Formats: sequence, structure tokens, C-alpha cells
Amino acid sequence: MIIAGLAVYSTLTARSHALRAQTEFQYVQRNLSSASTTSGRANLEAHLETALSESQAANNSLTSTVVLSAARWIPYFGEEIKGAQSLFTDASTAATNGLNILHALDTFQSSDAGGDISRVSLTALQREVAAATSNITSLNRPVGSLFGPVGHERAVFNEKMARAASEMKNVGDGLSVGRELLGIGKTSTILVLPENNAEMRDQGAILSYSLVQTHDASFTVLRSGSVESINLTSPLDVPASPGTKYFFYPSGANQIYQSVNGTADFSWTGATAAAMFKKATGITVDSVVALDVPTMAALVGVTGPISVPGIPEQLTSANFSTVVLHDLYAQYPVGTQVPRKTELNAIATALLQRLRSARHDQVSYLRALAGQIPGRHLLLWSAIPSVESAVVRLGASGRVDTVLPKRTFHVAVESAVAAKMDYYITVHESFNVTVLPSGAASVATIVTVHNTAPAGQPASYQLGPDNINSHVPGEYVANISLWSPAGSKVVGGKSESGLVLNGFSTDVFAQHSQSTLFATSLPLAVVGGKFVLHLVPQPTLNPATVSVSVSGVGWAVSGPKGPFSLIRPTTLEYSVVAAP
Repeated sequence: MIIAGLAVYSTLTARSHALRAQTEFQYVQRNLSSASTTSGRANLEAHLETALSESQAANNSLTSTVVLSAARWIPYFGEEIKGAQSLFTDASTAATNGLNILHALDTFQSSDAGGDISRVSLTALQREVAAATSNITSLNRPVGSLFGPVGHERAVFNEKMARAASEMKNVGDGLSVGRELLGIGKTSTILVLPENNAEMRDQGAILSYSLVQTHDASFTVLRSGSVESINLTSPLDVPASPGTKYFFYPSGANQIYQSVNGTADFSWTGATAAAMFKKATGITVDSVVALDVPTMAALVGVTGPISVPGIPEQLTSANFSTVVLHDLYAQYPVGTQVPRKTELNAIATALLQRLRSARHDQVSYLRALAGQIPGRHLLLWSAIPSVESAVVRLGASGRVDTVLPKRTFHVAVESAVAAKMDYYITVHESFNVTVLPSGAASVATIVTVHNTAPAGQPASYQLGPDNINSHVPGEYVANISLWSPAGSKVVGGKSESGLVLNGFSTDVFAQHSQSTLFATSLPLAVVGGKFVLHLVPQPTLNPATVSVSVSGVGWAVSGPKGPFSLIRPTTLEYSVVAAP
């Protein structure tokens, strides 16, 4: 009885330590966003230290008595003890790697009192992230013959380690891309293309450009101006898919910057924009960066409010988009737009100066920019293949065919009016899926465009008309494009951006809505009793709302419906079983 009591006591003690360690790990997981500040990292480090201590104590409890050590050789029961010890050891390893990364982040952010990024500290951070990724990946061990609580906890732990390893790979890719863009240890030439969300393409109309040179995190603007000064006089012969040529070449995708990003694939857009810039100026660029107004607003959220002469209110992350995409147009409704463009230049200059002078919090800037990538508000292209591969893995290439291409849908509403009306446009995407007895599926996609512009207004630069495609103020002419999954059957569809593209045009008058129907056939839609949809957003100012309905002929279907805001790539999974 004494021996049995000692065994039970040791087991309960181990469990108590394990539960405390689990609580600390959960706290860290919930508060990872605080790693962007020095105090936040200190707090996370304290909790990880406790998690490490408790994990080690739990392991020690299982080896503290001769009884449990001997019990390791008892069939079944012994495997549970060994499994628990392995789990506690792996938890200690995970905590140690987390601490190492936080310490490297501390060194990275405090490496220079002036706020400059140290090449040495960045290299050390990359090395620590790579080591942690390898170590964490190795902790995903098979459950094997483990049963009961230990087997369950091992499965949960494996899932979390797999997710952590994936996130660490993203961090590593992000650091590699950031190193190239910041010119760490070299000089990089970057073509920056601001995108105007008030006149949309797949991302936004490119109306201006800046050529930036970076070296060891310091940057210089070499030249900037309107893209009209660098548009080509004749099309550029570049490789392109049949769909790109058919749908986007007529509007000048390989000749004028306003149309180069009508396609959904920024890998193509970036390479073509770089080639066009080379032809126009003779300058070779290493990277192309496209960022829209929401991305600039996110940066203002880090820099703090900005005061600009001529604008009565301070610019904040909350009002930045409204001021830039609406208020300035309302201030200069007709006539020359030079004063508005002058104020836009003043805003850009003020933001640039703030970025130059407030570099002491690089982690916050990196987090702000990274947060724009899932919504495709920040898009990158690199001429260096290894860096471009990292860009694609990060999802920053704008490509829509990298995740589940045979299940991916992407909708874009693009302006066909020479006005600035997309500020008033909202979109709803409805996917109505019917699973057929064969396991194929038909998808009816209804794209509804709502024009919230005020009716009965006089002609203006913002509301039009342009008297080319629109003839009434507030009339919005939309080119609506649907990219359907690779391998799907679409009447009139052509291969574009790795998927199948088809499109229609429609007029939507002020205070009205208009719906457009697309039909897609999916062969072999049901795999392993599952039907999967992967939806990729268009980076509009107002995210599209989505609803999904999946029904079956001879099938019982269950899964999510919506509606929801499509702010990032979203995968929906439905269970499909034969109806009773």
C-alpha cells in the first residue's frame, strides 16, 4: 500500500505540474501579439520560464520514485509513463525554443539605439527562427499505442506543434523577404506602386510610382511621379496566359500601369511592371511592391497621427482611408485636380518622414505590414527566384492558385469608369452549390454590386460621368470577373492566373444594386466524403460579404453557410454523405 501510494502521489504531482505548464502555454498562445513590444516580450518570457519549469518538474515527478521507474517496464502502463515523459520533455523543448526566439527579438529590436536594423542581429534572429522551426517540427511524434489522457494530449500537442512550425516557416520567409527589401548587406532598387482603392482593378488602379533605393534599412527616394510619364507607347511582348491576353491585353495590361494589375496574379504583374519600367527608363529593379490605402492606414496606426497642412484633422488609422478616398475628392469636385494631388503628395511625404524618423519599433512595423498580406492589400514581387519563392509561400504574391487550386474561387469587381467611385461600392458573393449524384457539382455564383453613391448629384471628378462608359453622375460600370477552380468547366472561360476566368460587365446606378450570375461545373467535387471551397478575397476598401449554400441530389450535406466578411483566404469544408 505504501508503494502504491507513492506511485499515485508521484503521478498526481506530475499531473499538477503539467496542468500549470499547460495554463502558461495557453497564456502565451493567446498573447503572442504582445511580442511586438519590449514589455510584452518580457511578460511572455516570464510565462514561458514558468512553463519550462513546470514541464521539467512534471517530468521529474515521474522519475522521483523507484516504483514509477520500475513501472516503465509494465506492458501498456509502462508505455503511458514513457509517453508522458516524452511529452513533458518535448514541452520543455518547445518552451526553450520560444524563449530563444524572444531573446533574439529583444536583441534585434535593441541592437541600435538609433533604430537602425543591425545586420548581425537580423542574421542571428533568422538563425534562431530556422533552428526553432527545425526543432519544433521534430516534436511532432506519432501517438502510436498511447491511449487515454496521454494519447489525447500527445495528439493535441502534435497539432499545436504542426501549426507552430508552419507559422515559424512563415516568419523565416518573412525575414528573408524583409532582408532583401531593406537591402541588408546590399543595395536594393524597388519600384513602389501605390494603389488607389477608389478606382479598382483586381487590387486598385496604379496612378503613381516611386523608385526607392534601400541599403541596410536606410532608404532614398530616387524618383517619383505619375505613371503617365512611364507608360509605354507600344505593348511589351511578355509571356502571358491565354486568359491574360484575352481579358486584359485590350485594356493595356502590358503597356499602361493603370491596367497592369487587372489580373489576379501579382507574380505576373510585378514581373511585367518591372519589364515596362526597364523599357521606359532603362533602370532595372530588384523588387516591385504594391500597397493600397488600407496598408498606408495600417502604417499610420504604428507611426501615430499625422498632421498635414491643408487638412483640418489629424490623419489616423481610423480616418486615413476616408480622407484620402472620399474627403479630398469632395473638397475638389470639379476642375483641376492639382491641389488634391498636391495634398496627397504632402500626405505621402509626411508618412515617409515619419517612417524614417520612427524606426525604433521595427517589430510593430513588420506586424502591421504582415497583417495586410492575407487581404492582399500588400503585394510583392522579387527578381531573385529564391526570394520570390518565399514571397509566394507567404501569400504575398497575390497568386490565387497556390492553395487548393481545384477548389478556389475568386471574385473581382473592377471599375470601367474614369471616375473614383469604388469608395461607394460594396459587393456580396453568393455561392449556391448543388452536389450531383455522380459526385460532381454545379456552382451558381451570384455577384451583387451595391452602389451607395448619393443620387441626383451634379457631375464631379469622383462621381463622373466620364461620357465614355458612364453618362449619369453616380453611374458605376463594373467589369465583374470570376476565377473558377482549375479544371472546372465554364462557358467562355479561359486559363488565367492558374484558374479559369470568365467575366461580364454591368451598369449600376446610384442607390441601386445589380446581380450577375456565373455558372461553373466541378468534376469530382466530392473527395473522401468532403466538399471543399477555397475563397480568395479582392482587396477592396469594404470587404465583400459571402454566403454559401451547399445541397445535394441524393446526398446529405452539412457545413458552414455564412454570411461572413471575406477579409482573408478562407477554406470551407462540407460533409457529404449518401442520403438515407
